[in-house]
Amino acid sequence: MLKVNSNQELKKVQRKKLYRKLDAIGWGLFFIWIGIALLADVGWGIGLMGIGLLILCSVAAKKYLIDGGRRENFKDDLLTGGVK
Repeated sequence: MLKVNSNQELKKVQRKKLYRKLDAIGWGLFFIWIGIALLADVGWGIGLMGIGLLILCSVAAKKYLIDGGRRENFKDDLLTGGVK
């Protein structure tokens, strides 16, 4: 069996933690935006554009903060919402 470098394991653990934190932030912002959109009665168009912007920012944050911009198919990530 191959021995895995402990430094690589540490980076994986840190990356997973950061992914979870970014997901939690994204969900929090989603529910806050839904509440604001409903209370302010901004309409479906603005509400959906805000959700799209949240998804775009979430995928971009994962790409540039966690992966260092190394993902190959950024367009595919945007279309799938960043799901691997």
